[in-house]
This record gives sequence, C-alpha cells and structure tokens, in this order.
Amino acid sequence: MVKKYEFASIAKNNLINKYINFAGILFLLIYLLNLPLLSFAEFDIQIARVKNKPKIESKQPKIDKAKQIQEYIKKGKDLKAKGQNSQAIEAFKSATSLDNTCAEAYYNWGLILLELHSFTSAINVMEKAVKYAPANNIYSYYLGNAYYGFISENEPVNMVYADKATAIFEKLFAMKVKQKDVAYKLGSIYLLMEKYDKAVQMLSLCINKFKLDSAEIRYLLGTAYFRIAYALIDVQKNIPLTEEEYNKKFLKWDFYNKALAEYRIALKQDSNYTIIYYYIGSIYYYKSLLYPDADMVINEITEQNSLNYYREGMKYFKKDMAKSAIINFEKYLALNPQSKGANDIKKLTNELKKSVF
Repeated sequence: MVKKYEFASIAKNNLINKYINFAGILFLLIYLLNLPLLSFAEFDIQIARVKNKPKIESKQPKIDKAKQIQEYIKKGKDLKAKGQNSQAIEAFKSATSLDNTCAEAYYNWGLILLELHSFTSAINVMEKAVKYAPANNIYSYYLGNAYYGFISENEPVNMVYADKATAIFEKLFAMKVKQKDVAYKLGSIYLLMEKYDKAVQMLSLCINKFKLDSAEIRYLLGTAYFRIAYALIDVQKNIPLTEEEYNKKFLKWDFYNKALAEYRIALKQDSNYTIIYYYIGSIYYYKSLLYPDADMVINEITEQNSLNYYREGMKYFKKDMAKSAIINFEKYLALNPQSKGANDIKKLTNELKKSVF
C-alpha cells in the first residue's frame, strides 16, 4: 500500500517534470525563431504581424514575354538571311503563339511567303499584320503585293483581290509611299480590270515622271491603247457616218497608232518580247479595215495589190492556222519587201515558223 506522503511526492515530481519539459520546448522555439522573450501582450502583437505578413514570392526569375517574342523574331530574321525559310517561319509562329496580335511577327512571316509565291498564305498572314498595325504603311504595301501577286498569276482575275489591292495602292500613292512601284502595279491592275484610261494615266506617269522605262511597261501601255481602240465602235465599210461616228473612227485609228508606237519602243528594248508581234499584226489588220483604200494605210502597210495577202495571213493567224498564215505573209513580203510594216511581219512570220517547224 502506497503511503500518503509517497503519493504527494510522486505528484510533485510529475508536475516539476511537466514544467521542465514545457520550458525546454519554449526555449527551443525561442531559439529557433530567434525571438526575444515577450510578454503576453507583446506575443499577441507578434502573432498578428506574422499573420499579416505577405507571402514570400518565388525566387525563380520572371519570364519577360516581350523580350522572348523579340528573341523569336530576331531568330526568324537570322534564319531567313541564311535561306532557312521553314525554320524561320517556325520562329515567327512561336512569336505569335506568345502574342497572337504581334504584327511584326506576322509581317516577317508574310515576307517569306511572298518570296515563295505562296500568295494565298501570304494574304492570310499579311492581313493579320495589317489588322494589328493598321497605321503601318509598309505592312499595307506588302499586303497589296500579296493581292497583286495572286491576281497576276491566276485567271480569271479575282475582282475581290483586285479591288483590295487597288484600294491599298491608291491610298499609298496619294501618301507618296513607294510611288514608283505603286504606280507600276496600279497601271497593271487597271489593265487587268479593263480600266484602260486609268491604266494609260498611271503607266504614262511611270515613264514620264518616275523614269521607269522598260519593255514591260511599254508593252503594258501599248496594250492599254490597243484595248481602248478595240473597244471603240467597230465601223462597217460603205455606211454613211455621223460626225460623232467619224470622230470615233479617227480616234480609234489614233489609239492604234499610239499602241503601235509603244510596241515598237518595247521591241527595241527587248526583241524577245514575242507576244508584241501578235499585237502589231493585229493593229495592221484592224487599221486596214478602218481605211482600206486610204493612202495612209497603203503607205504604212503595203501596196494595195498585196493587201489581201496580209489580211488573209492575219485571218489564219487568229485561227491558229500557222502554215496558211505563213504562206500569205510570205507572199505579201515578196511583193513588198521595203514597206514600213515588212520588218514586223517578218518577225511575226519567223515566230510562226518556230512554232510549226
């Protein structure tokens, strides 16, 4: 049986041990937290401070998104300069994946597609560049080039793209942005859209103002004149003409002459521009129908006794009957070797012989 004083001693010892353990834990916490001994009031203040202390942010460095985008764009440009177009496109795509409104990335991506003549894809990409940077005239210029490239290489003319290209280039021309090139492309588009008067105006500016004189521009200008002449009234022979009809007939003649002059300049600049021979032959034919008995026709083209050979040759030529055309042209040349039109018809005949023999 435990004696009474022994029980009291055991209880006292247990209590002392508890206090010792508690004190040890408390001092350990103070040591670990490096906190001074505080009163209860001060302890409550410290607890409140700890609760309100902001969370410690991760020490990992922030990713600078804008910087990363520019790194991708620079990488794409470097790869493009090395001719690695596929890898360059992937770099520009990576930039747009970080920011799908990055006009600069779309623009550089579109430039590669333009160089590859992937005009449909170039249009889709360049449209985004212009969408996110509408004030950038250079982006608009290259979007116009994408439309222009598509309509130049595809038939029939896509009038939607032609209208869009025209709108862009007319705006840029008025703002004097890349005027030389814009004038040339506007002239070409107007010709495709059958706006012949505007084509003449713009192509003439190329030659006279911007000094862009080439066989191609002369050919385009000649064709614009030819189309204007061809679109005027087709006057029948032996029908009395009103004054207005007579004036139009003379105007038609005048436009054919203007076309002929441009074609001849083009051939001097590039004698291999063989399609011009077709148009020159056509002009001689249509002029002979306008004034079949006039001195101006006889003097320019042929003596009257051989005019029918030339006409027959042109009829066969238009029907792609090359051999029959050659026979008639050679008869004409044999009778009129020194006529003003002989040299052009010789060239046309030679081209036909190449296609036949």
